[in-house]
Amino acid sequence: MKFSYLLPNSCNITFIALVFITPLIFSCKPNLSIYPEIIDGDGVVDAEGNFYPTAIYGDQEWMSENLKTSLYCNGDTIPYLGENKKWVIYDNDPINDSLFGKLYLYGAIYDTANICPCGWRVPTDADFAKFNNYLGGLYDALPLLKDGGRLGQGDGLWNDNYSAQVDGRSLHFKALPAGYAIGIGTMEYKKKDTLTRFWLNYPNDNGEGKNFRIGQFQYVELETFDFKWIYASVRCIKDY
Repeated sequence: MKFSYLLPNSCNITFIALVFITPLIFSCKPNLSIYPEIIDGDGVVDAEGNFYPTAIYGDQEWMSENLKTSLYCNGDTIPYLGENKKWVIYDNDPINDSLFGKLYLYGAIYDTANICPCGWRVPTDADFAKFNNYLGGLYDALPLLKDGGRLGQGDGLWNDNYSAQVDGRSLHFKALPAGYAIGIGTMEYKKKDTLTRFWLNYPNDNGEGKNFRIGQFQYVELETFDFKWIYASVRCIKDY
């Protein structure tokens, strides 16, 4: 397993001078003044009829919800049965399908039938790098990607130690803790409420896949690993 683009947490320190007291105020919230412009898109409909809101980040437009379709762009069915199964629903629970979307095997990602809505595609690692840079880097990007707050506190679905409440953070990308699945036939479901993975289109001859993941830490992480029998979420980007 290989990791890259790992950026630790950092805090700004503000000094306040008073007559007899000089306290230190530590703030780990990103500077809102440096946030880039994000515009609501017109949305997109997949081959199955599911509608997804979208958002525009510079010259890129991304879906704001996870892919839910069981059909390729051309109307062909994405295989679901036997060892050729290319998507699952976390715990086979329809509520998870509605909330988090489906989890897809990497084989469905680079199928030429196109898993995304027509006119859209699975982003590449270069697309992600451009997206991440537009949002200010892997630490500053996190509040603009991660939806909600902490499970059990009435402010979101994430069960973690990083709430980072930032105005407008849940209005666009809205990453939810969908978890992932691994297995052949019998599925093992992992990390719902604490982690989400998004596939990137990374065809290669080494049997590796690539995704970016958002978890309990205060950064976004790009990960490359053996893709066999791992099922993860998909966000599509408009193919200009």
